[in-house]
Amino acid sequence: MGILVVGSVSCGEKDSGTVAVMGEHAQKGEFDYAETVGNIVFCGNNIKMPCTFSGFGDGFTAKDGVVLESGIGTYFHLDYNDEEVGGIVLADCKANDDVADKNIVRIDINATEKCSINGIDCSDTFNKIEQTIGTPTYTDDFHAKYAESENQYVEFKRASKNSKDIVEVTIFNG
Repeated sequence: MGILVVGSVSCGEKDSGTVAVMGEHAQKGEFDYAETVGNIVFCGNNIKMPCTFSGFGDGFTAKDGVVLESGIGTYFHLDYNDEEVGGIVLADCKANDDVADKNIVRIDINATEKCSINGIDCSDTFNKIEQTIGTPTYTDDFHAKYAESENQYVEFKRASKNSKDIVEVTIFNG
């Protein structure tokens, strides 16, 4: 399972972590996509969506590309220093293309301490997520989805109804 982050912003600055900060929208119970995806730390790199692959910084590799039938782009396994940390979808990209300057439209990040989104990490509960980024637009026992539109959303997933830990986060900016 993974955390999915999708979009394109400046990336790659080193950072030690994010701090959960309740933004003004969350204080009103409202979700703000830009506020949420503007504060991502992944493998020590500060990432702000949207982003190109090269913006992730050193240590990342994309491999085993598969063109998606949906037409959204090509899916690649994502490694950091030879350890698989998730997957990404790159727009306007073929399986054998140079990926450096391709825009990221989706990132799947494995549940890990190496990532936080607006201060939220994989050990946080759905309640903490709601307190940090606002009320979800959709929720059930396994999912909490925060949508600004069909093309911009963040979805947190857990393994089971009774599970506390987040196993995957999807951030989509298509």
